[in-house]
Amino acid sequence: MKKLSVLLLGLALTQFVNAQKSFYSGAFLISANYGVDGNVTNQHYFNPSENSAQTLNGTTPASNFNATAEVGVLNWLGLGLIARFDNYYMTNNQVTNTTPSAGAVDLGGTVNIHVIRFTHLDLLAGYDWGVSQFTYHTNDGFGTKAYGNGTWSDIHATGRIYFDRFGVNLSLYAPTMNYNNLQNSGTPAGTYIVNYWKSTGYGASVGLQYRLF
Repeated sequence: MKKLSVLLLGLALTQFVNAQKSFYSGAFLISANYGVDGNVTNQHYFNPSENSAQTLNGTTPASNFNATAEVGVLNWLGLGLIARFDNYYMTNNQVTNTTPSAGAVDLGGTVNIHVIRFTHLDLLAGYDWGVSQFTYHTNDGFGTKAYGNGTWSDIHATGRIYFDRFGVNLSLYAPTMNYNNLQNSGTPAGTYIVNYWKSTGYGASVGLQYRLF
């Protein structure tokens, strides 16, 4: 009887150890997420005709939609690609005396360390980095806009819950955006236009993921 109990216990432990984890080497998954950011921005404005500059600092919240594809390189390490679409929520600008609109398209890579992996739960921490194309519309009636390329990055902590291959996720992250040399077009004489933008902050996102294999 004792030997039978030990045998059954051993079989149960084997089943537990060999149970498929939520993430593993060779896994491939895709995800789509919607997030909200709380950003603090440092904006530089320049007036070419008067050769004068002003700086505007403050909070600029944003929302983003992102899509990710990730592959398991090791049981605990995932590498992937990420695309983001950012939309900033602007208020009346005391430099331009308008209510501008701004957004960006981001492309980059992601590295994730999967700290805890169970059948239905995956907890991970990671880092994203990429390039970004930024567009800023002054909305002054003259079609004035600033645009240019920069970089973006974030560190994040994510929890994924699985129901077989399909699941939901929640992420907390800290993003950074840098646009150091913005160009402009349609700028009337005597008008200030943004030529530098940097933002840092925090955010949270929710989304869905599907593990193809």
